[in-house]
Amino acid sequence: MSNSFRTEIELLPHPVKLNHPDPILTIGSCFSDTVGQKLKENKFKVTANPFGTTYNPLSIFRHIHRCISCSYPPENSYALSQGLYCNLHFHSSFNNVARETVQKQIEQAIDTAHNKLSDTKWLVITLGTAWAFKEINTGDIVANCHKIPMKNFTRELMSVDEITDSFHAMHRELLAANPHIKLILTVSPVRHLKDGLEGNTISKSILRLACDKITKAFSNVTYFPSYEIMLDDLRDYRFYKRDFIHPSEEAVDYIWESFAQAYFSRDTRQLLKEWEGLQKSIAHRPFNPKSETYHKFLLNTLEKINQLNGPLDLQDELTQWNERINTFYL
Repeated sequence: MSNSFRTEIELLPHPVKLNHPDPILTIGSCFSDTVGQKLKENKFKVTANPFGTTYNPLSIFRHIHRCISCSYPPENSYALSQGLYCNLHFHSSFNNVARETVQKQIEQAIDTAHNKLSDTKWLVITLGTAWAFKEINTGDIVANCHKIPMKNFTRELMSVDEITDSFHAMHRELLAANPHIKLILTVSPVRHLKDGLEGNTISKSILRLACDKITKAFSNVTYFPSYEIMLDDLRDYRFYKRDFIHPSEEAVDYIWESFAQAYFSRDTRQLLKEWEGLQKSIAHRPFNPKSETYHKFLLNTLEKINQLNGPLDLQDELTQWNERINTFYL
């Protein structure tokens, strides 16, 4: 019997390491936003969820196809809901009172992602749910219903084969566009309680089986167990936010540390520790902003910023800190 009263997941270090200069793209459910934000805060070159939160695998893979081919959604995918124009294949963050604005924003997002894709070294895909909505008129799986009446859709549960077949087709296109890209698949630890507890369990099981088949089929695809860490390692409601759906800040930090252990080199992890300490110095506010002690602190911190500005992109911090030093002399 373990004395720790928990079961830790053993993560094997990935043989290829993710480093700060590597361009990264995250895409998928809201956990992709979380991972993307963590990477951004830690000065990685990341494009985080450029198409907004997307939950079902087929819509996620369709986004990647659009990145590759630089193709835009069809005209009939635009709709008007509650006074706002939207697109059924994109998140509500693109909604606007003007249809032309929605279309322009979506096309700009696709153009930007397309231009970055050829240089992207890591693609992190987070699958949220195997449940999806199909528009009755077109027969298309949609990414978002945008509060359009449910009579216009049917609700379907994707199969493992549907997900893997769609991934295979996308993967062929992706390798043709970027032969050296590496993919990290993960199942979102966020609970989809709108599906019910049973529906959520079935959904996550299908996603997990699909990920297992995919990682066994492709050498450039690995699986990171964020779902398992949340469900079997942390395994307690105190690691959820008050909604009991989303992981708490503490849980996110724990999963992030596990991700770092699996995919970052020892040097990169050491660099992140130094950056964490520097962030605390940058956030410090003085008791006496005109004291000699604070003056020495400003100069010492500037030296630390200069030391890390190279391995990390700290140009913004360097500019801001020089402004604080100049203010001291006024």
